[in-house]
Amino acid sequence: MAEHRDDSRTFAFLVDSSALRTKALEEYLCEHPSNLAIISEVTAFEPYRNRRPQAIGRNLEICCRYPGQLRVLRGTIDIIASENEGPVSAVEYIDPRQTAGSAEFCAGLDRAIRGDVAMMKAMEAHVAAADAHLTRLKAQMGEVAEGLKDFGRMLGVENISALRRNELYPPQVLERSWWFITELARGMFAQNYGDKPFDAQRHDIVRRLLFRFAAAGTVLALWWTRHGGLESVRSDRLANDLIDLQQVALALKFDGLITEDAKLMDIYSETGALIQVLEESLGVGPDDRSAAF
Repeated sequence: MAEHRDDSRTFAFLVDSSALRTKALEEYLCEHPSNLAIISEVTAFEPYRNRRPQAIGRNLEICCRYPGQLRVLRGTIDIIASENEGPVSAVEYIDPRQTAGSAEFCAGLDRAIRGDVAMMKAMEAHVAAADAHLTRLKAQMGEVAEGLKDFGRMLGVENISALRRNELYPPQVLERSWWFITELARGMFAQNYGDKPFDAQRHDIVRRLLFRFAAAGTVLALWWTRHGGLESVRSDRLANDLIDLQQVALALKFDGLITEDAKLMDIYSETGALIQVLEESLGVGPDDRSAAF
C-alpha cells in the first residue's frame, strides 16, 4: 500500500481472502473513506468454506463495517468475455448490482447469525453455490497445472540453473515465457469460448485479464522452478495455486493487493515486473490506474 496517500484520488486494493480478518485491512479502510476494497469471486466465496453463519460472519466482520467502501467484481469468466474485443477499464470489472447490495448482504448475514431462519436458508444456498463454483474452478485449473509442468520441462537445464541462481529472466527464459503466456491464454480462451477467435498478436493483449493470468501462471512455474522444481509439485497443489493467481491477475488492474500470503505477494510483484518488461518490448505504455475511479 502507499505510504503517503494522495487525497486527490481514490485507491482501490484487491483484498485476498487471507487478509479478510487482518489489521492491515482494517487500517486501510479506516484510513480514508475513499479507500476501496476490491472483492473478487475467489475472495467472496472463500468464507463460505466455514459453512456456519457465525464463522462466515467472523471472516467478513471488517468488510461489513465498511460496506460503502466495498466493490464486488464480476465473475472472472464474465470479465474475460467482455475483453474479447479488447481491454476494458477497471470500473467495468465491477458488478454494480452486487456492490450496491453489500450493506443489505451484511444485514442479512447478521440476521442469519442471530437465528433468522429465512436468512440461514439463504446462507445455505450461498454455501452450495460457492462449493459448486470452487469445484468447477479447481477442475479447470487442474488442466492448466499440467500445462505448467510442460513449460517447466521446456525451459531446459541451463535456464533452470540460471533461475535457481536467481538470475531473473535470462533472454531465453523471457522468449519462452512470452510464447508460453500467449499459448496458455489461447488455450484457456478456447476452454471457455470454443471456436471464437483469439488474437494473440493484438497490441493491447497485455491489457487483458486472461493475459495477466497467463503471465502470473508463468511466474508461478518459474517460482516453483527456483524452489525445488515443478515436477515435485502435486497437480492438486498447483491447481490451488492457480486459483489464487486470479487474485494476482485482477489486482494488477487496480492499485495493489492486500494479502497475508507471502508467496502470493512475491508472485504479484514478479508478475507486475514481467508485464512491464513485455510492455516495453511491445512499445506499450503502462496501464493508467490513477483515473480508474
